Amino acid sequence: MSTPIASGLANAIERRLALEILRGERAPGSQLPPVRRLAHDHGTTAPTIQRVIDRLEAGGLVSARRGSGVTVNDPKRSGDLSLLPLWFEALESQPDRAAKILGDVLELRRVMAAHLVRTAAPRIAAAAPQLITLALAVGRATTLAEVAETDLAFTAAVIDAAGQSAVAAIFHTTARLVREVPHLRDALFADRAYHRRVLKRAAAALARTPPAAAAAELEEVLAAWDRRTVSRFRAALTAS
Repeated sequence: MSTPIASGLANAIERRLALEILRGERAPGSQLPPVRRLAHDHGTTAPTIQRVIDRLEAGGLVSARRGSGVTVNDPKRSGDLSLLPLWFEALESQPDRAAKILGDVLELRRVMAAHLVRTAAPRIAAAAPQLITLALAVGRATTLAEVAETDLAFTAAVIDAAGQSAVAAIFHTTARLVREVPHLRDALFADRAYHRRVLKRAAAALARTPPAAAAAELEEVLAAWDRRTVSRFRAALTAS
């Protein structure tokens, strides 16, 4: 069983190697040093490094083959959603690239939101009393952290009402980004007046019929919010 110190060291080594791969400092197709060499360089044991490699492989960043060593993968081709917070950290000095990734993530969120409205409108409507209560809680929140968490709770309730597991997985990734990526929470929620207008327009869109019209209007509302968010996020990275 690993000790807390060993686990913490493994996490730090994994993060360091992952960032090097995402930044391109370890090129796709190149080899990681042998396990014993990595253990020596990082002041740890071979079993700890092996755990690190296993976790990097689980995330799609490397491929380990007996007798062939550990090969660095192209993260754009093999990485999964769990890498997104690290992508933003790796690209914090490249605002345009980081903003492009954020735009892609928000577009996916937007498409999924419209999909929910088109396919699960009756279930969402049945949860209206709970959703109204949560929406009011967002409006009453005072600190930025409270605004973010109550907004996430509202979105989670919509997804729960819709009963869409795949969409829930994407939402969990977005929620993690809001909590972990510097400047993103500010970009989304710091302008309270604008955020309240978004909520009001989104609620009006959800009330529309038929579902196709509601989905189209919701997507339009979110698209404007997303463009504004990406612009604010890029500006914050540029200034930092």
